[in-house]
Formats: sequence, structure tokens, C-alpha cells
Amino acid sequence: PNLVTNSMAATMRAMALFARVSCSRSSRSPHTIFHCNLPELQRTRCHAHVSHRIPDFVRAFGAGGSSITPQSPGIRKRVFEVIPGVALSCAVLGAGMVMAEGAGKILKFSQGTDMNSATPFSGVPFAILLGLGINNLVALPAVVRPGLKLCSTYALRAGIVCLGFKLSAHEVATMGMLGLPAVLFTVGTGLVVVPRLCTALGLPARLGSLLAAGTSICGVTAISAIAPVIAATEAEVGVAVANVVAFGTLGMLVMPHLAHAVFATSQQAGLFLGLSIHDTSQVMGSALTYHEVFGDEVALKVAAITKLTRNTLLAVAIPGFAWAYNPASKGHSPGVGSSGVGGLLHSVRKNVPLFVIGFVGSAVLRSLGDATLASSGDQSAMHGNGTQQAGSREPKEGCAFGFISRSQWVRITRIVGGDLPTYFLGTAMAAVGLSTSAHVFKGVGPRPFVAGLAASLVVGTAGAISAIVLGMFS
Repeated sequence: PNLVTNSMAATMRAMALFARVSCSRSSRSPHTIFHCNLPELQRTRCHAHVSHRIPDFVRAFGAGGSSITPQSPGIRKRVFEVIPGVALSCAVLGAGMVMAEGAGKILKFSQGTDMNSATPFSGVPFAILLGLGINNLVALPAVVRPGLKLCSTYALRAGIVCLGFKLSAHEVATMGMLGLPAVLFTVGTGLVVVPRLCTALGLPARLGSLLAAGTSICGVTAISAIAPVIAATEAEVGVAVANVVAFGTLGMLVMPHLAHAVFATSQQAGLFLGLSIHDTSQVMGSALTYHEVFGDEVALKVAAITKLTRNTLLAVAIPGFAWAYNPASKGHSPGVGSSGVGGLLHSVRKNVPLFVIGFVGSAVLRSLGDATLASSGDQSAMHGNGTQQAGSREPKEGCAFGFISRSQWVRITRIVGGDLPTYFLGTAMAAVGLSTSAHVFKGVGPRPFVAGLAASLVVGTAGAISAIVLGMFS
């Protein structure tokens, strides 16, 4: 009884203390999640606990810091905020799949082929085009924007991480190392040639650098990361982003069919898709289309690994651009860090995305599961050899990690590595279409887009040459 009484008293005191802390959302700083109505010293301490270094995915759902736990209504509010946009993205993806199925039946009927065969179209491009049409023909309400942002960022990254479950660590290392020369050649060609093309067209040097980084490395992410390093203007950033969106989207729709027509092997097609298209979302959309239309999983794997290898080069490009525009700094520009090896390591830590690490981690987890499954199966078979005693049980089926049966492991790998990437990436592509507006192209003259088209052709040609040459030696 005394223990119960003391516990209840302690609980009541804790509740009374917590009731004195009235937490509400603060509007004074974008980095401050909560503002506590406490005396100044305690308020400062509260801010120090909860206002910094909170992961973006936690902020997306309204989570808080270490010493003050957010009230559940706040979390529910954030969840409800993203539901309309997520639902709209899923609906557009579903409509795109229905449109693809209908278009495929029309084509098969016109050609007289088997109506029960797989559709020759993917629902992803239809979802993107449908989203583009909806966003530019209808004024979407602001209530769907949080959900669209969630889908176009975190759903995309979740799909990439799940895609790693299709691969083994050996495949990631092998494909990555084999494709590294092609990545270096393609990115190097873009970074050298594109700025010179822009200079020849009379465009500012900083715009040329943004176009070179955006088309060669990782699209909008590279532009956003390099713009402050080279002190680019908002207008230059806007023009570079518009080019990446325009020609990257066009490439995402066209390149899968071009790759299938030009290249003889799956490795070449996947390498070309991973090298020639700009943004990560666009590469994954094109690779997913190739996989669904032509039933080629190898090309999807190669394209994903090649693109993520390109992304890691951003860690080298940022200090390089900083040195090129301010040689005296030697890496001390904002966001670059110290010079030499230390600066490079700092840039790698800052600019290699977590989803790239998650992709590799998924492949390692898949490899460990397969290895433990095979090992336990071999041991079971060995125990069930001729030395097995009469009346003993048959050798048990192998288990992944010692407790997941073979059938369960196969089901897990099929869902996580097969179904989830399709839905995550497809939903992300629908959200990208719903978030793209034609207004970004207004008020811009023709010369920047001529430069953007030329940059896309340069990078695409370098990617095609790399895929052909590697195909000759593989």
C-alpha cells in the first residue's frame, strides 16, 4: 500500500510540474520547435534542448526534442495535414495505372496481340503527366501541399532505401565499381563542357556552373547546394532549376524507350539511364518505367546504383566550385569546411544523403539474411546426413538470422524489395507532377533553355558512350 501511495503521489507531483509547462508553437525561428512559458533561464534551457539538430523527417510529423515531449494533438494535427496530399498522390498514381492499362489494351487490340499479356505501358509516366495537367489546369488548394512535399521527398527516399533490399552488398560493390569510370567520365565531361557552352551563348558563368552541376551530378539538389558556394543569384538558380525540371522530365519519359531500342544488354540500358537523366527522382522514375514495361529488373538495379554513385560526387564538387570561384579561400567558403582531406571529409559527411547510406544498409541487411539462411540450411543438411540416428527428425529448414523461416524471408524480400519501391516511387512521381508548375518557365528567354538542352545532350551523349564502351568490355 505504501508503495502504491508513494507512486501515485510521485505521479501527481510530476503531472503538476508538467502542467506548469505550457508549450506552444514558436514563430520566432524556423529552427525552434517549441516555446515554453517559463522564466527566462528555463526558457533558454528549453530552447537549447529542443530547437537544434532535429531531423527533417521528425519535423515533418511535428515531433519534438529531448526534454519536452510534444502533445499528441500536435502530432495528430501534422498527420492530418499531410493526408490530403498523400491521398491525392495515391489517387493520381492509381489513375495513371488505369490509364496505362487501358492504353495497353488499345494497342494490343490494334496489333492483334494477346490481350492477356502484360501491358506495354507503365503507369508512372501517365501519373506524372496527369499530375502536371491537374496542377496547371486546376488551382490546387493549399491543403494538399504538405502531403505532396512529403511524398516527393520522403516517399522517394523510402523507395530508394527499400530498393536496396533487391540487391546484395556484393552487387552494390561490384556494380558501383564497374560503373565508377563511366560516372567519372560523364560527370567530368559535363562539368568541363557545359560552362564553356554557356559562355559561348553569352550567359553568366555562375549560371553555367549551376547548369553543369545540375545536369551532371544530381539535379536540383546539386543546384541548391552549389548556389550559395558560388554566390549565385535567385534568378540564376530559378533558371537552372527550370532547365533541370524541363529536360529531366522529358528524359524521364523518353529515355527508357530509347535505351531499350539502342542498347543490347540490361547493364548498358541501366547505366545509360543512371548517367543521362538529371535528378534522382527522374532517374528512378525512368528506371521503374523500364522495369515495368520491359520486365527488366537488372536495368533498374544498375540505374539506381549508378545514380547514387553520381550523387556522392557532390561532396567533391562543392569544395571544387568554392576553390574555383574563390581560390584564396581554399575550402573555407560557407558550408565547405577546412581545406585538404579534412575539408573533403567534412563535405562528404554533410552532402552524402542519408538515403544513400540507407540504400547500402538495406543491401547489407539483405546479404546478411541470405548468408544466414544459406548457412543454417547447410548446417541442417549436414546434421541430417548419413550419420543421422534412426528415429530422429528430418533436417530443419534454414532460417535467416536464426528465426525467420525461408518462406517468410522470401515473402519479406518480395514485399520490401519489390512491392514497396513500386508504390513509394510511383507515389513520389505523381507528387512531383502535381508539384510542377509551368510558371517556372515564364519570363525566361530562349538562350538559357538552349544551353539547358545542349547540357542535357552533352551529358546524355557522354553517358551513352560510357555505356557502349563498358558493354564492350563486360
